[in-house]
Amino acid sequence: MDVSNLQNHYPLLFEYLYDNGYSRCHILWMRRCIKLALNEGSSPEIDSYEQLYWHEVQQRGYKDAAPVRKTLKSILGCVKRFDLEGIYPQPKLYHGFLAPAKSYDLLNDENKSIIDHYELTARSGSKVAHTIYTECRAGILFLLHLQNVGALSISEVSEKQILDFFYDGEKIIRGKAYKEKLTPILKAAIALYGEPITKILSLIPSVPKSYPNYPYLTQLESEKFRTWLEEENSQHNKISSAWGHLKNVFNEAGVRKDGGRTGVRIFRHHLATALLGNQVPSPVIS
Repeated sequence: MDVSNLQNHYPLLFEYLYDNGYSRCHILWMRRCIKLALNEGSSPEIDSYEQLYWHEVQQRGYKDAAPVRKTLKSILGCVKRFDLEGIYPQPKLYHGFLAPAKSYDLLNDENKSIIDHYELTARSGSKVAHTIYTECRAGILFLLHLQNVGALSISEVSEKQILDFFYDGEKIIRGKAYKEKLTPILKAAIALYGEPITKILSLIPSVPKSYPNYPYLTQLESEKFRTWLEEENSQHNKISSAWGHLKNVFNEAGVRKDGGRTGVRIFRHHLATALLGNQVPSPVIS
């Protein structure tokens, strides 16, 4: 790790700390981390501040939850930022040291070029920034998935690898909205890579639009209705306006008084569900 810049400029960092009233403890920790970087960081085995951090943790035997380990990470992150970017420590300034890598940064060069090309072409059009952002996020996730399952080049992508992005083997995990975000990214990439991208587009499944499960009537709720309707004092044989009276039935039976889907259609769904539960064939139910 090249520590020549830190060697030449670390006195400026201490001057800044003293001038801005940093505590003696903080300055001592900064001195310790700079010494660590200058002494250990210059060895051939260390090529980054991150590697220096893990080397020190192992040498000292720091446990995961040890407060000293958190302090080492924080102060060494400040030293790294000062050394590599010339940025001095500031309250509440997140140094990003050992932060998880961004998804985009995990893409290989080919996949990065697909995202970069789409973002460049999309910004010259009429799409708003938020739309471009959400589409790019979907594209990054898709391409990263392909990388993680072994497709290191778009020419190596198989149909199963694509399907696994949308299905987990039992159910759909990404729907039509996701496909609609991916399509413009891949279409734009045809200009870069041609036939392999066209092949990927042809292999993306026709994912149906997903709908939330209908709030069917439960067996307990059905029994409450039957009990109340069998009472002598119910008004059920005078119904002329189905919805208005049905609402009264819900209220009187004590079903979904605090909210939830009500109405005539819910009984049709309940009947179909009950028949299916009793092994009645689907054509008969229809």
